[in-house]
Amino acid sequence: MKPVQAAEQLLRDWLEKPQSQEISAHLVRRHLDSPATPEGLGMILAKRFSEDREDLVRELTQEFLLFLHSDLIPKLSSYPDLYSQLLAGNAIRVIQFALNRFIWRLEDRCRTRKDNPRAYIHRRLRDTVRRHPEFHVDKDGRNFLHITLARDLADQPEGTPLPPDMDYHDWLPPPASATQDDFFKESHLKKVLIHFLDQAGERLGGPVTIPLNEVSRYLAVHAAWLNLPASDPDQEPDDLAAAGKTPEEEADYLASLESVRILAAQYFLNMEPDDRRIWCWRIRERAVTHTEIARRLGLPDHNHSHRKFAKIIRELKQFVHNWPGPPVDELDREVNLAFLEELKKLCENPEP
Repeated sequence: MKPVQAAEQLLRDWLEKPQSQEISAHLVRRHLDSPATPEGLGMILAKRFSEDREDLVRELTQEFLLFLHSDLIPKLSSYPDLYSQLLAGNAIRVIQFALNRFIWRLEDRCRTRKDNPRAYIHRRLRDTVRRHPEFHVDKDGRNFLHITLARDLADQPEGTPLPPDMDYHDWLPPPASATQDDFFKESHLKKVLIHFLDQAGERLGGPVTIPLNEVSRYLAVHAAWLNLPASDPDQEPDDLAAAGKTPEEEADYLASLESVRILAAQYFLNMEPDDRRIWCWRIRERAVTHTEIARRLGLPDHNHSHRKFAKIIRELKQFVHNWPGPPVDELDREVNLAFLEELKKLCENPEP
């Protein structure tokens, strides 16, 4: 057995031990109590799961254990230091590292357009470069993303690095967007990234490799509202999008609403009855805990409910990713919400 396979099995064995849940819950609880936990994260998580603290700890612990199974073990070969620690008997160090990654992912979900537009734009840029073959993405020693235009790699496999502390005030501004809604769309951000890389190449005399956060910094110089606190009522990101739609835009909008309702009905017909109930209970403003769901459905324990809900989310993401027409992040937020609301309504009232 190869070392990485032995390490994977050691981690699986650790997760099967009864004390694994107790240790994980202790680490989760300690992290929530830490002064380093970002302000507001606990409140956001509590709203997502439950206002009861121990319920929150239990829910996060279950999500974390699922993260270990579904994310860490399959990727363990990418972390030689981690599987060396496992082989040396230091499982707790590995679990602590994994918890930091798990919490980072939760924090990333908290980077919303309303609360933190600059952090949100960085997340959207990161998602864009990962999904489009026009960009070559690499990581440095600190795991930060660096990007190069893929078309330039044939001529120069390693692009020129961008000088530190670049001043972007005299750079050409990014391509214009009709509204601030459009500014965040993937199709627009793709144009922004190509524009930035081309401009950097012209200034440095050839293809460049840049840290992705430099694009965020460039945008913050030319779109100052990205730096404004969301609490400023006169500068909310949605303000510029408040103008009325043209008749053509209104027609497209209404057609999108009707089409997602049809898609919601199509998805609903393929859901198992228990999946419909779990979906309804979990997406309420005050979500029903997995422990309570297990009791209502007669499941052996809350782990079974959690696995069922995780499966629903995976299947729903796959369905949305493959549906016809524009991708989900190109649609109006109201259209996306209409899909979820229609699905919720169908699950709550399955009979005609």
